[in-house]
Amino acid sequence: MEAGCDIIDTAMSPFALGTSQPATEVMVETFKGTPYDTGLNQELLAEVSEYFRPMREEALKSGLMNTKVLGVDINTLRYQVPGGMLSNLVSQLKEAHAEDKYYEVLKEIPRVRADFGEPPLVTPSSQIVGTRPC
Repeated sequence: MEAGCDIIDTAMSPFALGTSQPATEVMVETFKGTPYDTGLNQELLAEVSEYFRPMREEALKSGLMNTKVLGVDINTLRYQVPGGMLSNLVSQLKEAHAEDKYYEVLKEIPRVRADFGEPPLVTPSSQIVGTRPC
């Protein structure tokens, strides 16, 4: 924000972190009392979060959300894998019955990118890696 950012992308806490954005509630609290104070009411945000919490649980139960991409993984910085690409990769591995190869595939991404001349990290790159024989 101090560098001139106008807007930050956030998600309500039940869907935040992992391959998603930071939690709205945390960012609101972070900027409280600063020149960047949003003025949003934490009590109302808590109500919104409670509304979405059962949807998160259902998405986890159905497999729509995968626990592999919900936590914060510092290795993301090493592999430089965008969130959308990562969640697609997990889906592809699951379809190929190779979900157990997740961390091995993450380690392979920098090598594959180097072989292909460092293409931008977007969904097609995950398809290249995800479809390689394990």
